[in-house]
Amino acid sequence: RAITAKGSDEAKKLKEVDVIIWDECSMISKTALETADFVLRELTDSPSAFGEKRIVLGGDFRQILPVIRHGTKTDPINNCIKNSYPWIQFQKFSLLDNTRIINGDASPKNIDGDLLNEKSHSKMDRTEISSKFSYNLLDTTNT
Repeated sequence: RAITAKGSDEAKKLKEVDVIIWDECSMISKTALETADFVLRELTDSPSAFGEKRIVLGGDFRQILPVIRHGTKTDPINNCIKNSYPWIQFQKFSLLDNTRIINGDASPKNIDGDLLNEKSHSKMDRTEISSKFSYNLLDTTNT
């Protein structure tokens, strides 16, 4: 649903947000990411990327790319967020070790078990948590 006015309830909520987490980012088109940047700049009256909001994108580019109806074979690649102008501003992190395979916990029922378990989660430091994910982070607070 489009935000029709800066004074709408949706716009007010977006202005209050500090962090936006966008999962499965490999499936969104570059237009969606560029539109989010435009809308957040407009709502916050800020020239900074995404209106100075912190954006966390999660996804695996080895999985499905954006679906383009009636498109050519190259359309999904051309419309991937990696080809959008905001992409170069993101700090990229990659999964180096698949801890589920290393620990022998690769069954589907245990996929997120470590992260959902309060005891193991409270013991993990930031480095351990970040090594379990492949994600991208845009820090616009210093731009």
